[in-house]
Amino acid sequence: MLPIFKTHTPLPASKKSVPSLFIKHLEEVGIEDVPEVGGKNASLGEMLQELIPKGVLIISRIWL
Repeated sequence: MLPIFKTHTPLPASKKSVPSLFIKHLEEVGIEDVPEVGGKNASLGEMLQELIPKGVLIISRIWL
């Protein structure tokens, strides 16, 4: 049987918005931003800045 989740009352619009001061796009951050955004986010930013083309992956079937 699936767990039952209670629904929450939505927040008013004024409480939903987050000031842009707290939002950064990953493409905008790098290693120099570790103190502010943390190591994982900074590394993701570095990877996104260096990938050409953006969004490359190797399918797992290659390892079989």
